[in-house]
Amino acid sequence: MTATAQTDVKLQDLLKAGNRAYLIGIGGVGMSGLAKVLKSRGLHVAGSDQQESETTRDLIQSGIPVYIGHDLNHVHHHDFAIYSSAITISNQERRETILRGIPSFHRADVLSALMNQSISIAVTGTHGKTTTSAMLSTTLTLAGLKPTCLIGGKVKNFGTNIKLGDPHFMVAEVDESDKSHLLYRPDYLVLTNLEEDHLDIYENFDNLKQSFVELLKKVGNSSHIIYSGHDVCLKELVQVVSKKTSFGLSKQFDYGAENITIQNLRTQFDLFELGQRFTRVTLQVAGKHNVMNALATVATLRVFGLSMAKITQYLSEFVGVKRRLDVILSLPQITVIDDYAHHPTEIAASLQAIKTLQQKPLVAVFQPHRYSRMQHIGHQFPKVLALADRVIITDIYAAGETNTYETHAQDLEQMMKSADYPNAVYVPKNELIDYLVKNTGLEGVMAFIGAGDITEVAHEFADRITNPDPV
Repeated sequence: MTATAQTDVKLQDLLKAGNRAYLIGIGGVGMSGLAKVLKSRGLHVAGSDQQESETTRDLIQSGIPVYIGHDLNHVHHHDFAIYSSAITISNQERRETILRGIPSFHRADVLSALMNQSISIAVTGTHGKTTTSAMLSTTLTLAGLKPTCLIGGKVKNFGTNIKLGDPHFMVAEVDESDKSHLLYRPDYLVLTNLEEDHLDIYENFDNLKQSFVELLKKVGNSSHIIYSGHDVCLKELVQVVSKKTSFGLSKQFDYGAENITIQNLRTQFDLFELGQRFTRVTLQVAGKHNVMNALATVATLRVFGLSMAKITQYLSEFVGVKRRLDVILSLPQITVIDDYAHHPTEIAASLQAIKTLQQKPLVAVFQPHRYSRMQHIGHQFPKVLALADRVIITDIYAAGETNTYETHAQDLEQMMKSADYPNAVYVPKNELIDYLVKNTGLEGVMAFIGAGDITEVAHEFADRITNPDPV
């Protein structure tokens, strides 16, 4: 990906205090964080989004003007524009920047320009980016190092997806889904894992893998690579770099964990450094996948130079990220959880963690995310969803896609039944809450799973339970 500036003006010059930046799609989690970073650096920032949201209201309260709806007149009188991957060339504001010769850049162009001029930690990979970058940011902040942090979710310790701090020390989640990870040159590069995903962009896993080959070639030995030693693909790829540190669920790795116990959505494990046991760590988040995220954090911060005592102390104070195993209602008879998992591996990790609650039944309410993902890896969902006692499937969240694949949520229901899992049913989204209230017994664990607007259903369902309609 390259910047699409219509003039020869350099991005670094535009990022100076006093210049006027306009963000198209400012309500997105990545764009809203970037908007606040730019404002903190003295730029005049404004933007637009298609819909009003909690995020746009927060931006307005922060002193950033936000237009609801796109209008070509909005972009006038700005020095440059920034757009996200969700904003296509057909967007009227983006087209207007081209017609008027206003330099325009993808979000990743701007973020990478900022990070490449700073001491930086970047986190990328198929899973765990948000939680790992949130753990890193929380631990560094509590240790008093004041990084500027941009996270792909709302960090509970901060109450937001961004933490403003030292402009020359940055931590950020870096997205591989659109190849923008290739723009970054961080001092510390965390590779959480690498699996088949985003095949609408990469077509096949080999192409995705090749993008990481290119990334490692570009960063060369200027970056210290922290990687999952369990991941066969990453283990192969990092052979070309000299500065590397591994982590995994064994003391054989540079940083390892053993004797893991999970109870009441909390996790404990023995932490090892270079084969030697250091201490027993307690996390306020559940699951072996979160142990992996914690190990990535420990490994990175030890390489960075933080003491093990400080890392483990502050890591134990991390309370999680919104929509990651997020308990939104806890009553004696029922627990309601909102979870962002949308890839089969993520769903398996979440359901395995939830099962440690030992509440029955475990009902998974799943909203598939993107038609392309259903088309390419939909066959992997039945096996992992079968970890639940019951599965309720609702309509696919398009995330801006059109259904050129002619794939439907009902297809997943049929796949599950063909795999001898009879307790799966499709329910249209607009009928979902009534169905759940009438057909689940309102007991056990209700886990709402997906990266789309299933979160709204989860909260509405929780409200229905606590505030039932009068008879």
